Amino acid sequence: PSFAPPTRRRGGVKQRSPPLRVPCAGSLQVVGLGGFLCTVEVDLAASVWEAQLAIAKTAGIPAREQSLLCQERRLASSELLQDALAGEHEVTLVRCDAKVLAMKAALRTGATALERARRLAEKHMEK
Repeated sequence: PSFAPPTRRRGGVKQRSPPLRVPCAGSLQVVGLGGFLCTVEVDLAASVWEAQLAIAKTAGIPAREQSLLCQERRLASSELLQDALAGEHEVTLVRCDAKVLAMKAALRTGATALERARRLAEKHMEK
């Protein structure tokens, strides 16, 4: 039998409670390309992003600059650790360059095109 969270009424509408999250602590070994970095205690029911935050506190590498791999597969920040790790307890951390990340974000948002247009407008105003 499958477990279904209990339902409750709110404003006359039946709503389903969020699924229960049972904490399941575990040790996660973090290695870099140069070898062992650290071990962090994490809740395996947490997201990869939460593990990245724990690694940031322990290893001093900002979470945004971390790319985690497990068995040659890049882990998405939104994945749950227990699903992403598939029984493994070791991840490889590859550090991403902060400047490159900022440039990619600017390209995604169109900020570089706006900046280019602003500079062109300033040049035309000077003439």
